[in-house]
Amino acid sequence: FSLVCGVFGECSLFSLEGMERVRLATLLFLLVCLTSPWFTRGRDPDRDPGDEDTRTRDNTADTNDEGGDEDEDEDENAPPRGTPSPPPSPKPSSSSSSSSKSQPTVADKVISSPVQDIHWLNDLQTIFVLTTRGHIYRSPDGGKTWQSQMERMESSLETMARGSGIRSIHINPLDNKRIFFRGVDTKHWITRDAGKKYEVVTTEFFIDEIKFHPTEPDMFLFSTTTPKCYDRTADGECTKEMYLTQSFGKNILFLANRVVQFDWGKAGSDDLPKETIYATLYEDKNARQQFGVWDPHVSFMRTTDMSSYQKILPQGNKFVFMDKFLFVAVVNENREVSLHVSTDNGNTFQVAQLPMRLLEHSYTILDTSEGSAFLHVNHGDSSSRYGNIYISDASGTKYSFSLRNNKRDLYGRCDFEKMEGLEGIYMANWIGNALEADKGTDPDLMLVRTAITFDKGGEWRYVLPPLKDYKGNKIDCNFKDENGDDDCYLHLHGTTADMGPFYSTESAIGLILANGNIGPYLYHRSDQVNVYFSRDAGLSWYEIRKGPHIYEFGDHGALIVMAPTDKATDTLYYSWNEGLTWTDLKFTDSPMEVKNIVIEPSSKSQVFLLYGQRGFDDGVLVYLDFSSLHERQCRNPDAPDSEESDYERWSPADRLEGRCLMGHQSTYTRRKRDAECFNGLDLERSSFVKNCPCAESDYECDTGYYRPKTTGECVLEDPTAYVDPREELCKKNPGGVVYVTQGYRKVAGDTCVEGVNHMPLPFHCSGGGVTWHPFLVVLLLAGLMVGVIMITRNEQCRNWIFSFQKGVRYTGLSSKPDTLSDDEFGLMDEDEDEDAEVLHDGALMMNMPPSTAAAKEAPKQPLGTLPVKHHDGNQVPTLRAPPRPLVNVEDGEEDDFNPRAADALQFQPNQTNSYRVCVRVIHFRIVFSPSKK
Repeated sequence: FSLVCGVFGECSLFSLEGMERVRLATLLFLLVCLTSPWFTRGRDPDRDPGDEDTRTRDNTADTNDEGGDEDEDEDENAPPRGTPSPPPSPKPSSSSSSSSKSQPTVADKVISSPVQDIHWLNDLQTIFVLTTRGHIYRSPDGGKTWQSQMERMESSLETMARGSGIRSIHINPLDNKRIFFRGVDTKHWITRDAGKKYEVVTTEFFIDEIKFHPTEPDMFLFSTTTPKCYDRTADGECTKEMYLTQSFGKNILFLANRVVQFDWGKAGSDDLPKETIYATLYEDKNARQQFGVWDPHVSFMRTTDMSSYQKILPQGNKFVFMDKFLFVAVVNENREVSLHVSTDNGNTFQVAQLPMRLLEHSYTILDTSEGSAFLHVNHGDSSSRYGNIYISDASGTKYSFSLRNNKRDLYGRCDFEKMEGLEGIYMANWIGNALEADKGTDPDLMLVRTAITFDKGGEWRYVLPPLKDYKGNKIDCNFKDENGDDDCYLHLHGTTADMGPFYSTESAIGLILANGNIGPYLYHRSDQVNVYFSRDAGLSWYEIRKGPHIYEFGDHGALIVMAPTDKATDTLYYSWNEGLTWTDLKFTDSPMEVKNIVIEPSSKSQVFLLYGQRGFDDGVLVYLDFSSLHERQCRNPDAPDSEESDYERWSPADRLEGRCLMGHQSTYTRRKRDAECFNGLDLERSSFVKNCPCAESDYECDTGYYRPKTTGECVLEDPTAYVDPREELCKKNPGGVVYVTQGYRKVAGDTCVEGVNHMPLPFHCSGGGVTWHPFLVVLLLAGLMVGVIMITRNEQCRNWIFSFQKGVRYTGLSSKPDTLSDDEFGLMDEDEDEDAEVLHDGALMMNMPPSTAAAKEAPKQPLGTLPVKHHDGNQVPTLRAPPRPLVNVEDGEEDDFNPRAADALQFQPNQTNSYRVCVRVIHFRIVFSPSKK
């Protein structure tokens, strides 16, 4: 209007001529706008016009270190949108993300409701998303474009109006193009070609669980509940039924009723036929089925023909296959639970032996990936928020105490995580005030602390905090514990929290991201939480961002992407140098709540999916392709540590004492931190393994033993209940050799050789039990020694027996009459006996009273295995060695004589070896014991 006034000099809108002039100017202005580059900038000529909610943009990046905004144009060499990007061309080594002229490719898609589940297929391009309303979306190009599948799946308008169509997605692990979409009612869908075509499957009932066959892609088991379970007016009883399909859902066959749990056997192993099914069932077909409780009327059974069932474990209620183990929870009439373990598919079972007799209410199998089992046992009721962690031997049956009061939630999830790709390194959270925490569910009432182990649960320690924040400022922490010592450690959120948990991936070797704080325990307020990063498997840490974030690794750990979770945001951050510098990326025009950032399962690509919620009900999917940055390819992976290479050699034990982990030193090749380049999908990491001498860290406590907080020795859990195991062992193996524990066992999977030896000691059994003939030999030799001493001190006997010998001298003895205790360790030969053990300080401490041993303890460690509270409330005394047979120490004498002292006893044989023979016999008496050959 102002333009019309200036050009035509006519500003009156109430005249006809003025109105015509305004109309003409307006049409000219619109024509100019439509042809102007201002209007057409940002429009995608290749965009599907039918996909109105998908927006593709090239974004402006802000580099934190440079502090400015810089508009960037899309690289003209970038591939067309919607097609996979080829590997970028190599650039000079001086290039970096902050100076690159290209930007990540971003595309967002608004969907019907927030994301509930997401699945990648093996081609890494086809992705399925399930929303909270039960709608399915499919992407054929790695998440860049999305199409709703509901019309193609012929979902009725009535079903859509009910707010849901699909309840869950089930992808066949044998052929992931075969997918079963479980509907909310009796209508389901299948695809055999990754969603190109769909078929409808109709059943007469709802489907609850699905178990695919391990070798037959068209076979799966599923369960349903009878109508009485959800409709009180229906006839019959409320029970759970099991069915079979051999045509991927087209035809079904009834198998069993009153089923609690079911699964396929491991086809092909132990000559099991492919029809083998394991299940927990009610034996009495007229029994009332109970849900959600332990029931002694249920038994663990197996069928190999899908019709007749063989009872394997009476009262077995729940079971799980994990690696080589089969675990079954068995309940007694008092509803107390015990764990049974099999390593031969259920042919034989052994009861898991826990070190303490406590009530066992539920189990969580935490990890079995390294040949033994980490077991979380809930000793409280169903509302308990913590339980103890136990570690098994290689058989999975003998458990020793590892960590107390491990944090758990009501669903059985536990704050316990293995560092992926590495052996023996785990992180866990434990509650320091478990009894107080039982009084309420407020997380602020629980004093949660984080611990880490580098020897597979043998010893836990607190996590060392960084010294500086992400800006380089010194971190001041002045907390003290009850003893006045520093109480400033790093504590991190786990899977039970509503923040990003401690997180690692196998492809990003040694890298860990976590939300947490520095202090005496874990904080929960967002203004107290920051993001921390470790590149040496948790030994040392860096603070890299303020506030809680969600995060993800890409390109084998070379790329880190994160976004804040405590507020709606339109900006995320990424780093090519493991957090040394960060670049801001505005990924959307309207702020949204970010729920997660995910990547294909191997974390090797440079394409991410961010998803969240905008407003009350809209879900948002954001595609992020960082390959368009054209970072250069990393150079010379075969020459790590050289100046020409972007790679370095790294060992997870580089900064650990002894530089060994799990009995060996593993060295990996990985990208240098400051090398801003990409690895590529096909990177193969080289590794080198060398066995190490055994150290204390290669042993864990045996069943019935544990490590107190301030010492590394394994001591008895309950000394009052200790029973010498030799007699019981010899009953099972009369006349043979048994091995008696020293309180330790080597960590399962540990490969150390020689060095520290805590292995069980051999013990020879007689035909009827404990061997007695060694004691008779000792008595005989002792009598011989006393006789010789008496003879040599009686002048008449000496003159009579040794009248033919002259000039023999025997010196070094005091005038005090000789006793058995005098000679216990003192008579030494010049040639050391190879079977004799040196008595070291650690062994001496095991024989001392608790007060004396405590005075000789080593300096306090950050954290040993956490102790349990015992019935009498007193500190557990240190382990006392079993008494040595026929060794009588006189009153007032201390048993601390050094057996290797050079001046313990002097003898000077002269002209004859008479006395030397006696000395050899006595020396043999000393080193001979029932526990030695």
